[in-house]
Amino acid sequence: MRIAVIGAGIVGVASAHALARAGHEVTVIERRGSVATEGSFANAGLLSPSLVAGWGADVLLEPQRGRAGQTFNTLARSLRHPSMTGWWWRSWLAQRPHLEAARRPHVKALALQTLEELQGLSLSLDLGHEQRQGCMVLLRSKREAAAAKLVCDRLTEAGDAARWLSPDEALEIEPGLNPKAGLQAAVHLPSDAVANSRQVAHLLKADAQRMGAVFRFEHTVVDIQSGPPLTVLLRDEGQAPQLGKELPTESSHSVTDTLKADAVVLCTGLGSPKLLQSLGLNLPLLPIHGHSVTAPLPLFEAMPDPGPRAALVDLAQQVSISRLGDRIRVSGGLRRGGQLQQAEASELKRLYRALDLWFEGVARTSKAQEWHGARPCLPDSLPVIGPSAKPGIWLNLGHGNLGWTLGLGGAKMLAAQISGQSVAPEAAAFSTDRFR
Repeated sequence: MRIAVIGAGIVGVASAHALARAGHEVTVIERRGSVATEGSFANAGLLSPSLVAGWGADVLLEPQRGRAGQTFNTLARSLRHPSMTGWWWRSWLAQRPHLEAARRPHVKALALQTLEELQGLSLSLDLGHEQRQGCMVLLRSKREAAAAKLVCDRLTEAGDAARWLSPDEALEIEPGLNPKAGLQAAVHLPSDAVANSRQVAHLLKADAQRMGAVFRFEHTVVDIQSGPPLTVLLRDEGQAPQLGKELPTESSHSVTDTLKADAVVLCTGLGSPKLLQSLGLNLPLLPIHGHSVTAPLPLFEAMPDPGPRAALVDLAQQVSISRLGDRIRVSGGLRRGGQLQQAEASELKRLYRALDLWFEGVARTSKAQEWHGARPCLPDSLPVIGPSAKPGIWLNLGHGNLGWTLGLGGAKMLAAQISGQSVAPEAAAFSTDRFR
């Protein structure tokens, strides 16, 4: 089949690679000048099946608080943004414990598939990329530790590799942790991992090209006309803007090219709502704004392994800290809805404080790269992966902060669906039917 994939973030590149591997003729259309330049540019890098299985898909979106607090928070945000009231209400309903518990096995299965795919591709293609094994959940209060102990026990009973750690045991695994940070306890998830998703996106793109996939950068999709075959109308945006600057919402350029396709896969980020509406498809998408700070680590003979060894998550502060090669990345500062043209200084300061709390004075923050980006999210925090209501249009979008965690597994599942192969039972949990 001739398949057009729109969007070249990690989800789009993974989808293109899986489809090319399945023998399809793939063309990727991306408005920027390269892959993974927007929401996938500097994410946390967590590959966390155990984390989402234990704490849910929303683990790094909002602080853990009581239902009354969530209700008040949802109401307050709805009053500030009346147009988002429906989204907040659906999100609150989706967070009810029995529904969240029902979603976890499906999210875990797809996250495990992503981890297996990355490991398999790394071996078969000899992909050299920055990755580390293991994730540690850091707990600073007795109340937090008591709740996490229940989660750890639940994971252990379900057969997951989860280990409850005392502060001394945590320091044995992560010797770079600041012993004065006030650590009460920790949960170690040795099966989880951290990897550089942008680096993997570039490697998958190169391999997809070797299989015949074509990448058309600096092109915007103007419209998709019904088929068969489908006709994708394109506009050449010319020279891409500098990283971090948005493309103009309107352009004086007219349609400059067309592309015929038997199927179109939408892996679009912030451009999703406008394109979906033009196709008569309406999904309740809301942008999730996130921040990260990436700083080099000093390499001294007297301190050969400074900083973290793998990934850590501070649940109370809603921050993750990752080791990527000779750099350290702290991610968080997530905010739902609205527009964010530049990084929020208050959120960046919070990330720096968390970094200094757990790894005091380790990073060379004077050379830090500060980043912010946004990803579309659905009320239940799960993406849609599969056919849309419009013939020939397939969807793989709405991942929120789970694009990297579910990206490769979701791409493989989508390629199987498009190729008419059998798919795993969890595919139904990501169907577009839940929003029709």
